[in-house]
Amino acid sequence: MFSAFSSGFTEIIKKPSYLIPAFFGTLANAIVLILSIDSYFNILYSALILGETPDSTLIELPYHLFAFYGTDLIIIGLASFITFGIGIYLVFVYASLLNGKEKSAINAVIKTIPKAKEVFLLAFFVTIAGLLYGFVAYMLFVISLTIEVLGIVTFLLMLAWMIIGILAFLKLAFTPVAMALDNQKLKPALKATWQWSKKRTIRIVIFLFLLSFISGLIGSLFAGIGETVGIEELGVLILILGMIFANAYYNIAFIKFYLNHKQ
Repeated sequence: MFSAFSSGFTEIIKKPSYLIPAFFGTLANAIVLILSIDSYFNILYSALILGETPDSTLIELPYHLFAFYGTDLIIIGLASFITFGIGIYLVFVYASLLNGKEKSAINAVIKTIPKAKEVFLLAFFVTIAGLLYGFVAYMLFVISLTIEVLGIVTFLLMLAWMIIGILAFLKLAFTPVAMALDNQKLKPALKATWQWSKKRTIRIVIFLFLLSFISGLIGSLFAGIGETVGIEELGVLILILGMIFANAYYNIAFIKFYLNHKQ
Protein backbone atom coordinates (compact mmCIF):
# COMPACT_ATOMS: atom_id res chain seq x y z
CA MET A 1 0.00 0.00 0.00
CA PHE A 2 2.66 2.50 1.04
CA SER A 3 4.72 1.75 -2.05
CA ALA A 4 1.73 2.87 -4.14
CA PHE A 5 1.60 6.18 -2.25
CA SER A 6 5.33 6.78 -2.66
CA SER A 7 5.22 5.75 -6.34
CA GLY A 8 2.76 8.53 -7.02
CA PHE A 9 5.48 11.02 -6.14
CA THR A 10 8.55 9.20 -7.47
CA GLU A 11 7.02 8.51 -10.89
CA ILE A 12 6.18 12.20 -11.37
CA ILE A 13 9.59 13.32 -10.12
CA LYS A 14 11.40 10.88 -12.43
CA LYS A 15 9.13 11.65 -15.38
CA PRO A 16 7.54 15.11 -15.16
CA SER A 17 5.94 14.39 -18.53
CA TYR A 18 3.46 12.25 -16.58
CA LEU A 19 1.75 15.54 -15.73
CA ILE A 20 0.77 15.98 -19.39
CA PRO A 21 -2.24 13.60 -19.40
CA ALA A 22 -3.50 15.22 -16.18
CA PHE A 23 -3.09 18.63 -17.83
CA PHE A 24 -5.26 17.58 -20.78
CA GLY A 25 -7.79 16.02 -18.41
CA THR A 26 -7.95 19.14 -16.26
CA LEU A 27 -8.32 21.31 -19.37
CA ALA A 28 -11.13 19.12 -20.72
CA ASN A 29 -12.94 19.19 -17.37
CA ALA A 30 -12.58 22.96 -17.23
CA ILE A 31 -14.15 23.29 -20.68
CA VAL A 32 -17.05 21.03 -19.65
CA LEU A 33 -17.56 23.08 -16.48
CA ILE A 34 -17.52 26.38 -18.38
CA LEU A 35 -20.11 25.09 -20.86
CA SER A 36 -22.42 23.86 -18.07
CA ILE A 37 -21.80 26.47 -15.36
CA ASP A 38 -25.00 28.39 -16.15
CA SER A 39 -27.11 25.30 -15.45
CA TYR A 40 -25.37 24.72 -12.11
CA PHE A 41 -25.88 28.38 -11.22
CA ASN A 42 -29.55 28.36 -12.27
CA ILE A 43 -30.41 25.44 -10.00
CA LEU A 44 -28.24 26.42 -7.03
CA TYR A 45 -29.29 30.09 -7.14
CA SER A 46 -32.98 29.37 -7.69
CA ALA A 47 -33.25 26.51 -5.19
CA LEU A 48 -30.86 27.52 -2.40
CA ILE A 49 -30.97 31.32 -2.52
CA LEU A 50 -34.39 32.17 -3.95
CA GLY A 51 -36.03 29.03 -2.54
CA GLU A 52 -37.81 28.31 -5.81
CA THR A 53 -38.52 24.63 -5.18
CA PRO A 54 -41.76 22.91 -6.19
CA ASP A 55 -44.35 22.51 -3.45
CA SER A 56 -45.01 18.78 -3.76
CA THR A 57 -44.89 15.51 -1.88
CA LEU A 58 -41.68 13.50 -1.74
CA ILE A 59 -42.99 10.98 -4.25
CA GLU A 60 -43.82 13.78 -6.72
CA LEU A 61 -40.70 15.85 -6.05
CA PRO A 62 -38.39 14.29 -8.72
CA TYR A 63 -41.04 14.78 -11.42
CA HIS A 64 -41.72 18.37 -10.42
CA LEU A 65 -38.00 19.17 -10.19
CA PHE A 66 -37.56 17.87 -13.71
CA ALA A 67 -40.56 19.90 -14.85
CA PHE A 68 -39.02 23.04 -13.29
CA TYR A 69 -35.37 22.50 -14.22
CA GLY A 70 -35.47 19.77 -16.88
CA THR A 71 -33.06 21.37 -19.35
CA ASP A 72 -30.55 22.35 -16.65
CA LEU A 73 -30.70 18.88 -15.09
CA ILE A 74 -30.05 17.24 -18.46
CA ILE A 75 -27.06 19.53 -19.09
CA ILE A 76 -25.66 18.83 -15.61
CA GLY A 77 -26.18 15.11 -16.14
CA LEU A 78 -24.35 15.17 -19.47
CA ALA A 79 -21.55 17.26 -17.97
CA SER A 80 -21.17 14.80 -15.08
CA PHE A 81 -21.16 11.87 -17.51
CA ILE A 82 -18.45 13.47 -19.66
CA THR A 83 -16.35 14.38 -16.61
CA PHE A 84 -16.61 10.81 -15.36
CA GLY A 85 -15.62 9.52 -18.79
CA ILE A 86 -12.58 11.81 -18.81
CA GLY A 87 -11.54 10.34 -15.46
CA ILE A 88 -11.80 6.78 -16.82
CA TYR A 89 -9.89 7.80 -19.95
CA LEU A 90 -7.03 9.09 -17.80
CA VAL A 91 -6.88 5.75 -15.98
CA PHE A 92 -6.43 4.03 -19.34
CA VAL A 93 -3.71 6.53 -20.32
CA TYR A 94 -1.73 6.16 -17.11
CA ALA A 95 -2.13 2.39 -17.18
CA SER A 96 -0.48 2.28 -20.61
CA LEU A 97 2.42 4.33 -19.22
CA LEU A 98 2.89 2.41 -15.99
CA ASN A 99 2.82 -1.05 -17.58
CA GLY A 100 5.46 0.05 -20.08
CA LYS A 101 3.23 -0.22 -23.11
CA GLU A 102 3.80 3.45 -23.94
CA LYS A 103 6.93 5.48 -23.19
CA SER A 104 5.68 8.92 -24.23
CA ALA A 105 2.88 10.60 -22.29
CA ILE A 106 1.59 12.36 -25.41
CA ASN A 107 1.62 9.11 -27.38
CA ALA A 108 -0.27 7.45 -24.54
CA VAL A 109 -2.97 10.13 -24.71
CA ILE A 110 -3.29 9.75 -28.48
CA LYS A 111 -3.08 5.96 -28.68
CA THR A 112 -5.74 5.54 -25.99
CA ILE A 113 -8.31 7.16 -28.28
CA PRO A 114 -9.28 3.78 -29.84
CA LYS A 115 -10.27 2.72 -26.31
CA ALA A 116 -13.01 5.36 -26.31
CA LYS A 117 -15.67 2.68 -26.80
CA GLU A 118 -14.59 0.79 -23.65
CA VAL A 119 -14.45 4.08 -21.74
CA PHE A 120 -17.96 5.01 -22.90
CA LEU A 121 -19.41 1.58 -22.06
CA LEU A 122 -17.94 1.63 -18.55
CA ALA A 123 -19.14 5.20 -17.94
CA PHE A 124 -22.59 4.31 -19.29
CA PHE A 125 -22.79 1.15 -17.15
CA VAL A 126 -21.83 3.03 -13.98
CA THR A 127 -24.27 5.84 -14.77
CA ILE A 128 -27.22 3.49 -15.31
CA ALA A 129 -26.29 1.41 -12.25
CA GLY A 130 -26.01 4.60 -10.19
CA LEU A 131 -29.39 5.89 -11.36
CA LEU A 132 -31.10 2.58 -10.57
CA TYR A 133 -29.36 2.40 -7.21
CA GLY A 134 -30.39 5.98 -6.41
CA PHE A 135 -33.99 5.33 -7.46
CA VAL A 136 -34.32 2.33 -5.12
CA ALA A 137 -32.66 4.26 -2.27
CA TYR A 138 -34.99 7.23 -2.76
CA MET A 139 -38.10 5.03 -2.87
CA LEU A 140 -37.06 3.30 0.37
CA PHE A 141 -36.48 6.72 1.93
CA VAL A 142 -39.91 7.98 0.83
CA ILE A 143 -41.68 4.84 2.07
CA SER A 144 -39.88 5.05 5.44
CA LEU A 145 -41.27 8.58 5.93
CA THR A 146 -44.74 8.24 4.43
CA ILE A 147 -45.96 4.79 5.48
CA GLU A 148 -45.78 4.66 9.26
CA VAL A 149 -46.33 0.90 9.57
CA LEU A 150 -43.38 0.15 7.29
CA GLY A 151 -41.22 3.02 8.51
CA ILE A 152 -38.71 1.12 10.63
CA VAL A 153 -38.53 -1.83 8.24
CA THR A 154 -37.91 0.31 5.16
CA PHE A 155 -35.42 2.48 7.06
CA LEU A 156 -33.41 -0.63 7.93
CA LEU A 157 -33.71 -1.80 4.34
CA MET A 158 -32.43 1.60 3.19
CA LEU A 159 -29.40 1.30 5.49
CA ALA A 160 -28.76 -2.22 4.18
CA TRP A 161 -29.09 -0.92 0.61
CA MET A 162 -26.53 1.80 1.34
CA ILE A 163 -24.08 -0.77 2.72
CA ILE A 164 -24.59 -2.94 -0.36
CA GLY A 165 -23.85 0.07 -2.58
CA ILE A 166 -20.66 0.90 -0.69
CA LEU A 167 -19.46 -2.71 -0.86
CA ALA A 168 -20.22 -2.90 -4.58
CA PHE A 169 -18.25 0.30 -5.17
CA LEU A 170 -15.26 -1.01 -3.21
CA LYS A 171 -15.29 -4.33 -5.05
CA LEU A 172 -15.61 -2.80 -8.51
CA ALA A 173 -13.62 0.43 -8.09
CA PHE A 174 -10.60 -0.97 -9.93
CA THR A 175 -12.57 -2.17 -12.96
CA PRO A 176 -11.14 0.52 -15.30
CA VAL A 177 -7.61 -0.48 -14.23
CA ALA A 178 -8.31 -4.14 -15.01
CA MET A 179 -9.78 -3.20 -18.38
CA ALA A 180 -6.77 -1.05 -19.23
CA LEU A 181 -3.95 -3.29 -17.96
CA ASP A 182 -5.37 -6.66 -18.98
CA ASN A 183 -7.08 -5.46 -22.17
CA GLN A 184 -10.39 -6.87 -20.92
CA LYS A 185 -13.93 -6.05 -21.95
CA LEU A 186 -16.40 -4.70 -19.40
CA LYS A 187 -18.04 -7.94 -18.24
CA PRO A 188 -14.81 -9.96 -17.70
CA ALA A 189 -13.22 -6.95 -15.98
CA LEU A 190 -16.16 -6.63 -13.57
CA LYS A 191 -15.86 -10.31 -12.71
CA ALA A 192 -12.07 -10.11 -12.35
CA THR A 193 -12.09 -7.10 -10.02
CA TRP A 194 -14.89 -8.61 -7.94
CA GLN A 195 -12.76 -11.71 -7.41
CA TRP A 196 -9.56 -9.70 -6.92
CA SER A 197 -11.07 -7.55 -4.17
CA LYS A 198 -12.53 -10.46 -2.16
CA LYS A 199 -9.82 -10.57 0.50
CA ARG A 200 -8.76 -6.95 0.15
CA THR A 201 -11.92 -4.99 1.01
CA ILE A 202 -10.62 -3.45 4.25
CA ARG A 203 -7.29 -2.66 2.62
CA ILE A 204 -9.09 -1.01 -0.30
CA VAL A 205 -11.17 1.12 2.09
CA ILE A 206 -8.05 2.34 3.90
CA PHE A 207 -6.18 2.92 0.65
CA LEU A 208 -8.94 4.91 -1.07
CA PHE A 209 -9.49 7.02 2.04
CA LEU A 210 -5.80 7.85 2.40
CA LEU A 211 -5.40 8.41 -1.34
CA SER A 212 -8.27 10.90 -1.40
CA PHE A 213 -6.89 12.62 1.69
CA ILE A 214 -3.35 12.90 0.29
CA SER A 215 -4.59 14.10 -3.11
CA GLY A 216 -6.76 16.72 -1.42
CA LEU A 217 -3.83 17.74 0.76
CA ILE A 218 -1.66 18.23 -2.33
CA GLY A 219 -4.28 20.47 -3.89
CA SER A 220 -4.69 22.44 -0.65
CA LEU A 221 -0.92 22.86 -0.32
CA PHE A 222 -0.61 24.33 -3.80
CA ALA A 223 -3.67 26.52 -3.17
CA GLY A 224 -2.10 27.81 0.04
CA ILE A 225 1.15 28.61 -1.77
CA GLY A 226 -0.82 30.38 -4.49
CA GLU A 227 -2.55 32.58 -1.93
CA THR A 228 0.77 33.72 -0.46
CA VAL A 229 2.03 34.89 -3.85
CA GLY A 230 1.55 38.59 -4.41
CA ILE A 231 0.84 38.24 -8.14
CA GLU A 232 -2.72 37.07 -8.76
CA GLU A 233 -2.00 35.48 -12.14
CA LEU A 234 0.91 33.50 -10.71
CA GLY A 235 -1.27 32.35 -7.82
CA VAL A 236 -3.87 31.03 -10.25
CA LEU A 237 -1.17 29.17 -12.21
CA ILE A 238 0.11 27.56 -8.99
CA LEU A 239 -3.44 26.52 -8.11
CA ILE A 240 -3.94 24.94 -11.55
CA LEU A 241 -0.56 23.19 -11.28
CA GLY A 242 -1.69 21.77 -7.94
CA MET A 243 -4.86 20.40 -9.51
CA ILE A 244 -2.83 18.80 -12.30
CA PHE A 245 -0.28 17.32 -9.88
CA ALA A 246 -3.00 15.94 -7.58
CA ASN A 247 -4.81 14.42 -10.57
CA ALA A 248 -1.66 12.72 -11.86
CA TYR A 249 -0.70 11.54 -8.38
CA TYR A 250 -4.12 10.02 -7.73
CA ASN A 251 -4.16 8.05 -10.98
CA ILE A 252 -0.59 6.78 -10.63
CA ALA A 253 -1.02 5.67 -7.01
CA PHE A 254 -4.41 4.13 -7.83
CA ILE A 255 -2.97 2.00 -10.64
CA LYS A 256 0.18 1.13 -8.68
CA PHE A 257 -1.94 -0.26 -5.84
CA TYR A 258 -3.63 -2.65 -8.25
CA LEU A 259 -0.34 -3.65 -9.86
CA ASN A 260 1.33 -4.25 -6.48
CA HIS A 261 -1.50 -6.49 -5.28
CA LYS A 262 -2.24 -8.27 -8.51
CA GLN A 263 -1.69 -12.03 -8.31
